Amino acid sequence: TLNRESKSPGDHSAVFKKAEDLLAELLAAEPDNSSASIYALSRALGLKYYFEGAFERAEPLFQIVLEHVGDDQHQQKSDALNTYGVIKAQQADLPAAAEYMVKSLQVLEQNDLIVAPMRYQNLGSLYFMLKDWDKSIAYGQQALALQDEENAITASLYSNLGAAYVEKGELELATEQLKKSIAISEKLGTSTASAHNNLGYIYNLMGAHEKALSHLNQSKDEYIKSGDEQMLSLNHKSIGDVYLNMQNPQEALGHYEQSLALHEKHDFKSKRIELYPKMVAALEQVGDYPRAYEMMVVFKAL
Repeated sequence: TLNRESKSPGDHSAVFKKAEDLLAELLAAEPDNSSASIYALSRALGLKYYFEGAFERAEPLFQIVLEHVGDDQHQQKSDALNTYGVIKAQQADLPAAAEYMVKSLQVLEQNDLIVAPMRYQNLGSLYFMLKDWDKSIAYGQQALALQDEENAITASLYSNLGAAYVEKGELELATEQLKKSIAISEKLGTSTASAHNNLGYIYNLMGAHEKALSHLNQSKDEYIKSGDEQMLSLNHKSIGDVYLNMQNPQEALGHYEQSLALHEKHDFKSKRIELYPKMVAALEQVGDYPRAYEMMVVFKAL
């Protein structure tokens, strides 16, 4: 009943309450042959909270799922481990997320089951956030090897690989990956914004400022058109960084201010932290010391 009603519109609070009560009874008594029922109920309830974004409520339910999944249910165990890893990631526990998502992969690989490319791609992205560039690249390459043809996912993977090579300081390899991403996206008629943004970042590091601005402005136009304000906020910072390197702090400040406004609008705290030092440097160069001091106070508090 829970599985059926949860897929239809309406108020299902009564059936979910019944399911929670029944699960509590089963967990308290643990009668013989109850493991399958406990698994099914905890999984259904856990997925309900997972898709609602209530990850703190989904977590204990998926702990129960993992305790009661059958030893021979390899696909179900892998899926549960992966979901638990995502739950951890959504709560900013990235090391634990990686641990469970790797275990999920191992279950599939050890039992000769098919691994979806997305599993490798997600781990590549996760290790990028953990700043483990080598693992990010390794998993990204595994995901790429499973792609049968050029598609939007392939373009995204090349872009992600390029970003990881940038962080390793291997700029030529990074440029090669990003150009592949752009070529595929242009052929498919899909977004090239991320790859252009990363290429702009690379050219700025290399001192090729006009090339950097060309790529960054292309990505800016795409982000504006798509309404992706999170990426647009990062793009404005990158453009500001180029102008700061070109000894044009006034132009840089125009982009930093736009970036800050978007960061504050959407509360992108982690990226806002990276903006303040550059913004303070530009403000000092133009002699706006009161505003620089104000930014330093906010930066310290944040």
